[in-house]
Amino acid sequence: MHFAALQNLVLLLTSVVAYVIPDVPHLLQKQLRREKYLTGHVIESAELDRSKGHAGPVNLGNLVSLRSQADDADDFEQCTLMAGTDRA
Repeated sequence: MHFAALQNLVLLLTSVVAYVIPDVPHLLQKQLRREKYLTGHVIESAELDRSKGHAGPVNLGNLVSLRSQADDADDFEQCTLMAGTDRA
């Protein structure tokens, strides 16, 4: 009987620890959201250029400006608010 209680206690504790400690660190999640946003912006720019009939290399346009805004923003959510979209 005591073994079953101990086993359930250990299972509960491991579940709590697994819940409290994230699988992906916060900074990595932030970087992944930023990359996803910038990639989406590049794809949208390429599709817009293609729909306008522009052939040739992809016009990255404001990507450098957008990247610097993402780097300068205190939080990535601020950058997505500045751009007017949220891709997270």
